[in-house]
Amino acid sequence: MKKTFTWMLCLSLAFGMLSGCGSPGNGPDTPAPVKTAAAAQQAVYLSSYDQAYAAIQTAAKNQNGRAYGLMRSGAAMNDAAEAPMEPEAAPEATMMAPQGEDAGGMDYSGTNVQVDGIDEQDIVKTDGQYIYLLRSGELVILRAAGADTEVLSQTQIGIDWQNEAGNEQEYSEQYKWPSGMYVANGRVIVLSSCYSYHSYRENDVWNYDSQDYTCVDLYDVSDPEQPVLAESLGQDGSLQDSRLNGDRLYLVTGWYADDPQAERPETYVPAVYRGGERSLIAPGDICICPRNESARYTNVSVINVNAGEIEKTQSLLGGGDTVYMNDASLYLANSVTRTEESDPYTKSVYTVVDYENTACTELTRFDIADGALTYVASGEVDGFLHDQYSMDEQDGNLRIVTTASSYHYSVYTDEEMDFTNYVSGDSAGSNALYILDPSLDVIGSITDLAPDEQVYSVRFNGDYGYFCTFETVDPLFAVDLSEPTAPKVLSALKIPGFSDYLHVWSDGRLFGLGQNTRTEGQGDDQWITTDGMKLSMFDTSDPTDVTECANLALDADYSEALYNPRAILVSHDRNLIAFPADDGYLIYGYDEQDGFALKAEVQLDDGFAWNSRGLYIGDLFYVVSEERVSVIDLNSLALTATIPIARG
Repeated sequence: MKKTFTWMLCLSLAFGMLSGCGSPGNGPDTPAPVKTAAAAQQAVYLSSYDQAYAAIQTAAKNQNGRAYGLMRSGAAMNDAAEAPMEPEAAPEATMMAPQGEDAGGMDYSGTNVQVDGIDEQDIVKTDGQYIYLLRSGELVILRAAGADTEVLSQTQIGIDWQNEAGNEQEYSEQYKWPSGMYVANGRVIVLSSCYSYHSYRENDVWNYDSQDYTCVDLYDVSDPEQPVLAESLGQDGSLQDSRLNGDRLYLVTGWYADDPQAERPETYVPAVYRGGERSLIAPGDICICPRNESARYTNVSVINVNAGEIEKTQSLLGGGDTVYMNDASLYLANSVTRTEESDPYTKSVYTVVDYENTACTELTRFDIADGALTYVASGEVDGFLHDQYSMDEQDGNLRIVTTASSYHYSVYTDEEMDFTNYVSGDSAGSNALYILDPSLDVIGSITDLAPDEQVYSVRFNGDYGYFCTFETVDPLFAVDLSEPTAPKVLSALKIPGFSDYLHVWSDGRLFGLGQNTRTEGQGDDQWITTDGMKLSMFDTSDPTDVTECANLALDADYSEALYNPRAILVSHDRNLIAFPADDGYLIYGYDEQDGFALKAEVQLDDGFAWNSRGLYIGDLFYVVSEERVSVIDLNSLALTATIPIARG
């Protein structure tokens, strides 16, 4: 018989802990309120802060025990060769963009996003008239006018402050790091990580208070030469991700209750902020996710950016940090490791227990239609996610691609000699696709794909899904999803290298940005290494026989777009594929006859092309870096101007 342990508090414990708790004002025998239909995979909402404290204490205790066991396991494995063991140790496991028209009718590009109409944060935005740049704690607004482009304002947003040294009775510090923004309805929405700390000595006792939260600053830019801070909102925790749908911002943060104190709810209950003032989230808006065993909250807020107010907040003890969102649903995904333990058995003089660690992904779904933020269900699938593009919803069903991973090890104990050793065992990995219904129950799946490889990129397109795995070659799988209960693989194209990002170019064409590979070494001592970037165009017109119809090896080794899709611009209508690479910015086009062709290249003397973005307004293309804006005429493909951006 096997006993299953997890990194999360089991649901039965959560129900047991909460069973005597009622809604605020009710007696202790009143059942706790549950906002959703009772089910095995439902979160449990709280009615008092005491319940949150108890859950965190239990979770921290279990988590520390598990971490200690894993730490001992790793340390002992390193010494296994020196120990007098009968079993032989095995090798250790290895485990576009939306666009619009400006007031003059010219079209312009937006941030490359996963779902049309759902905007994502970035460091450069445009509304077709102005370019907004977030750099090093500063908001820069430029008038986009080709060769006459000019800087209109530079507003300092970031903070880096400490009190003067030498004060032995008091100490304070404050930091603010802007990391992303949106532009909507005459407002710039800046997201920043904020941290403040204050300690003081009183009666020979040091007291302290700290805040670690994500700030949402709403700037009125109706006069772009003089941005005005209209409102400052926020919530506890580090920024995980965000989305903007119309005038509503969905903010997701992660917050650890790392020093809970029973008499101080602010140490274990997350808060929201307005104008710097902190308000604890109400117990009725806090829930425990199924099988949670973590002191980490995931906080989700809906912010009306026009009204400048937080409309709704939900806080989950558990939750996740990978976000997928469309008009109807917001999903949170969290990768965890579960451990199964065998009953003890005897081998020679040893008592042996076998363990299996398995990767899983927990899922939480919220209904967000018409401005709602309503918890619907929780679920789980085997394996871990590559990124947000591994999830997609169609007709209310979630489609998700994961890489499964399992690892075995055994613990040998000789109680008489007071000796314990840990022996690593075999590992296994493969890939899978799951389809889950609105209640997050699995209704269809394909498993055991590409053993010992892992997912590098995924793109869903209606009734079809495409994903790339890699170990030595690049299998691009095409999957038919038209029947949710019976998905099936239609083809698997194998070519050298792999694609880190996939983008639907047009009907029957799928673009891939990735890396070439080469084999080094000889005989059994061989390994695969990357060998520069590459562009690929796949013919998907016949999903049962996907082919690579064009490719181009680049004289470049690195691009931010390889891991951050917001750094690439892809437009079939404009025949543009543009992204930073090494110390420059590259603009390509694609032709069915001639394949890929370089249209323009902008050298960025700042060294690495870090934090550079490209956008077009009408027939002008702007390459925006932290130090300058380069303007390219898309008709002549000539560089027409370079506008420096001085430091404010």
